[in-house]
Amino acid sequence: MVLRHAYAANARRHQRDLLLTPPCVLAVLFFLWAHDIGVTMLVLFLAWVIVLAFELSTRYGDHLQSLRPNRFDPAAAPPPRNADIAARLSQISAYAGGNTTVYSGYSPFVGYGALSTHGP
Repeated sequence: MVLRHAYAANARRHQRDLLLTPPCVLAVLFFLWAHDIGVTMLVLFLAWVIVLAFELSTRYGDHLQSLRPNRFDPAAAPPPRNADIAARLSQISAYAGGNTTVYSGYSPFVGYGALSTHGP
């Protein structure tokens, strides 16, 4: 299920952001209060290494490779972390099969064209 892959990607992004917060706060503190450019640059380099590691693992990691067209297996989607998340993901996936009603005279946007009863 692609929804579980999307949730896992969002969770990874949140992990990255949590890891980036302390170095960024330290960089601001060292720059504003200590006026130490060397330590500030070192801390910013650490933040860059964190971003690089996450980018490389995202682009070349197994979780992305399993989404390729010849390798995709819906049954191999990452499992939700707990029952609440599993319930919410199933609720969201149920919305995908919801009903949509288009009434006669509906025009989706200006200039969408005229209906044709003839073939293509």
